[in-house]
Amino acid sequence: ATASFPVIGPRASVTADFAIAVPCAVADGTPLIGSVAVTSDPADTDPSNNAASAQVVASKPAPVISHVTRTPATLWPANHQMRDIALDYEVTDNCGVPTVSVNVSSSQAVNGTGDGDTAPDWKVHSLKSVQLRAERAGGDSAGRVYTLEVKAADSSGATSNATTTVVVPHNR
Repeated sequence: ATASFPVIGPRASVTADFAIAVPCAVADGTPLIGSVAVTSDPADTDPSNNAASAQVVASKPAPVISHVTRTPATLWPANHQMRDIALDYEVTDNCGVPTVSVNVSSSQAVNGTGDGDTAPDWKVHSLKSVQLRAERAGGDSAGRVYTLEVKAADSSGATSNATTTVVVPHNR
């Protein structure tokens, strides 16, 4: 990169900031050394201070998962039927298109007492569509909470996750 500055007087200094795009193949935390040299016309009478270098560390932020929503957020009635859930989110990353996966977990056992013992309780159909069973254990006054987790991993190995929940209340 080249930068030009107006006339700089004797014993004056100029500060310049440079940003470097680091290829995605460079691992997070890799030390990088940058150097700069200056020239002038007419020639500087003291060239001993016309070069500098600095070590920095590559920063590869993890993918960003935002705007996570699910529809519906509540399943009722608790009739043991599988219900479609639309999952929506946005994933962005500075290292291309990340790999995305969706996982489901539950606050209650799949085949616990009082839940109808109907399995499976969820199916992941795609990265934006799951089915959840509208059931909960009758003895649990909190109802059932399904947690939908979106995970993203980029080509540099950075990962992130975001969650949202769907509730099957004990009663209404």
